[in-house]
Amino acid sequence: MTPKEAKNLIKKLGLTGVGFAELMGKSRSYVSDFNTDGVPENIAIILTLSLELKEFGSDPISIIKNLINHG
Repeated sequence: MTPKEAKNLIKKLGLTGVGFAELMGKSRSYVSDFNTDGVPENIAIILTLSLELKEFGSDPISIIKNLINHG
């Protein structure tokens, strides 16, 4: 997943880059760092899964919190 794709998915989930970083317990620059560090595979999976489940009526923020807390 490219940084641009990740950022687009974050927006589709109704989050900002900073909001996503805070949700993940990371620094405010976490999403911006995708440009230099790339998108971690686990983050790509979490974003994709969250968007898929959102389309079925699930709350993406709850999904992400559950995945992070149980990961």
